Amino acid sequence: MLGRGQIDPRPANRSGDPARVLGYLAGLMGPIRTVVDVGASTGIWTEEVRPHWPDARFLLIEAQDVHFAELEAYAGSHANVYVEKAAASDHVGEIHFLSTNPWGGSASAEAFSVDDVVLPCITVDTAVERHQLDGPYILKLDTHGHEREILAGAEHVLEQAALVVIEAYNFANFGRMTFWELCAAMVEYGFRPAGLFDPMTRPSDGLLWQMDLAFLPASRPCFTGTTYGA
Repeated sequence: MLGRGQIDPRPANRSGDPARVLGYLAGLMGPIRTVVDVGASTGIWTEEVRPHWPDARFLLIEAQDVHFAELEAYAGSHANVYVEKAAASDHVGEIHFLSTNPWGGSASAEAFSVDDVVLPCITVDTAVERHQLDGPYILKLDTHGHEREILAGAEHVLEQAALVVIEAYNFANFGRMTFWELCAAMVEYGFRPAGLFDPMTRPSDGLLWQMDLAFLPASRPCFTGTTYGA
């Protein structure tokens, strides 16, 4: 905590702005061949990060048909963009999906009590193989509670992933992991938290609701330094 009149010495890259955080992490990662955007909606996140990796190929996976027209138009207007119209999971087939919110749907092996639809599903690894997309990869999940299953279906991609970005939560709901459970799961896959951005608080009481967490492989040299000045 700073005293009165002291100047904050911390660098600007600690900002929660996505473009600045991802730009900083890009310098730690090396080249990227493929970006996999799971929960792509209309391609908003892909469009935001394309300037950092202009030569990469982008695979956009989206389950909800309300976004398909815009997603196809986006892919049609950009080279090296591929689309999979399915939910991501740990198997290829079908899955239950909560369709209440076009920007916040969630998948589950069990049927939801309301607004349940059955949609096709695919694994990230299968989708990458189908489009012959090679690594190193960036994997992004905006999936509202199905992260365990998606990660289980992305083992090949995770083995070659230079960065994983996941929307993480402070409250468990629809089977989702809390952010500390997610961090523990990512350690098992060989990753460590390296950045956060887009924190959101709950309007009713101001409590932390969600954020995006960025993970780098734990083997990266940047983790060898253990002091603030490293």
